[in-house]
Amino acid sequence: MAQANGTGSDLAPLAASNLFFTPLPASHQVAPGKEKHGRYMLAIPWNRVSGWGQPTIGPRQELKVDPLSGVMQYAMTCFEGMKVSCVELTERTKLILIVLQDREWGA
Repeated sequence: MAQANGTGSDLAPLAASNLFFTPLPASHQVAPGKEKHGRYMLAIPWNRVSGWGQPTIGPRQELKVDPLSGVMQYAMTCFEGMKVSCVELTERTKLILIVLQDREWGA
């Protein structure tokens, strides 16, 4: 069993040998516009009490993400302290500039 970071509790390790595969059903239809996207996804449950669960590869499905999770806040955190400007080069081409605010914004 793996140790949690400094807590001393025993958690189940991530074990690829426990991988479970679910093939696509014969009736599977690829959604229009998603022909180039992967048809499968890897899902591995984890929690603080028991650690890693059984990894599964199965048909791609929608993800449920809590809007307060760190991953949803990451983009805002990355751009704090930056300035974004969109410059139109031609009718069909735009250039997006991202610079740190403490640097000089070109004259």
